[in-house]
Formats: sequence, structure tokens, C-alpha cells
Amino acid sequence: MFYSFPSFLNLKINNKIIIEYDIEQKVFSQFQKVKQMNELLRLLLSDFIFDINTKSNRINRIWIKKSILFIGLTTTEAYEINKNNSIQTI
Repeated sequence: MFYSFPSFLNLKINNKIIIEYDIEQKVFSQFQKVKQMNELLRLLLSDFIFDINTKSNRINRIWIKKSILFIGLTTTEAYEINKNNSIQTI
């Protein structure tokens, strides 16, 4: 199959634009993930001493969920603790 020079050139230019756009989107996505991880770490460590010293089952369950979130930070998915103190994927 033979391509004329101008159409081949346009294809190259279009591919370059798409690749640059994809890189921009990926970088933005990574920034969002880092922001979410920082927020989750803040939540995880916010009441560390209180959770360790308490005998409340409810608080201990929340601490376990926060620990699961911490483990989840190594994955590619983002997690959060919702209003019902349960873990959900963002």
C-alpha cells in the first residue's frame, strides 16, 4: 500500500498530538492519585493514638478499615471511607 507524503505527514502529526494528549491525561491522573493517597494517609494517621487506646469495637473496626486502606494505597485503584465508615472504590 502506498501513502502519499502529505497524508503520511498528517498521520504523524495527528499521532503526535494524540500521544501528547494521552501523556497529559496520564500525568493529571497521577497527580489526582497522589492527592488521594495523601488524603487517605492523613485520615489513616489522624486519630492513631486515640484508636490504639480505645476499647470501643466501633472505633477498632474503623481502625481496621483504615489499615486496609493503607494496604490499598499500593494498588492502582483509589479508595475512600464514606459517611457510613465503609470502604468504597473511587
